Amino acid sequence: MAIDHYLTLVGLTKKDDYDAILRATAISLVEENYPEPHWTRIFTNGSQINQTFGAGVFSQLFSLYAPVRNLVTNFKAEVYAIHLALKNSILRINSDCLFRVVIFVDSSAAIQAISINHYSETQIITHIKKDINILRDKSIQIVFQWIPSHVGIYGNEEVDRLAKRGNQEISDQNLIPSDSSKKINDSPRLPWRAPNRIGRHQHMFILRIRNNELRPSPGLYGTRQSRTGTRRSP
Repeated sequence: MAIDHYLTLVGLTKKDDYDAILRATAISLVEENYPEPHWTRIFTNGSQINQTFGAGVFSQLFSLYAPVRNLVTNFKAEVYAIHLALKNSILRINSDCLFRVVIFVDSSAAIQAISINHYSETQIITHIKKDINILRDKSIQIVFQWIPSHVGIYGNEEVDRLAKRGNQEISDQNLIPSDSSKKINDSPRLPWRAPNRIGRHQHMFILRIRNNELRPSPGLYGTRQSRTGTRRSP
C-alpha cells in the first residue's frame, strides 16, 4: 500500500538551519500545496517530559490531547497522535466535507514507519494503516507532510501545547484505545492562518532558496547541531 508522504520542504531539509527561512518556506508550502478549503489541515505531535508522554492533535475540525502509556517512547507518542488524528477524521466522514486531508508531522521517523509497504510488528502502525484504508475507501485523499518544529508555525505550536497537556494527564489506558483523549473544541473557528502571515523579506528568502541562490552558512548548522539533543522530533 503506497502512502503519499513528503519528508522535506521545497529546497530544504532538517539540516538547513535558519529558523526564519524554515518558517517562511513551510508556511509557503502549506498555503500553496494544501490550500483551504480544498484541504483539511491536521497537525499532530508527541511530547515527552521526563518519563511521561502525551499526544496532541490540532485542526479546524477538532483539537484534542491524550496521555500515552505502557512502555512508551517519544516515537510511539508521535505515531499515537497520528492514530488519534485518523480516528477522529473517520468519525467525521459523514458529517464534514472531508475530501483531502493533510497531516503535518514533525517526526520524519514516524512518517517513514507509516509509509513502509510491508507488515509492521508495531500494533499501532497496523491500526494506522487500517485507518488510512478506511478513509481511502471513502475516496478521501490522505497525505503526510513533514513540517519543522519550534520555528513559530501556528498550527505546530498549538499542537505542541496540546501534547504537553497530555503529559499532565493520569490514565490507566493502554496505548491503542483513543477514548481517553480529551477534546478541546470540535470546531475552533479562529482566524487560524493570520499568525502565519509572512512579509516581503521572507518571501524573498523563499524565492532565493528555490533558485539555489541562498543557503544557510556553516556556522548556523553548528548552532542547530548543539540543540538537536533537546528537540523531540527525530
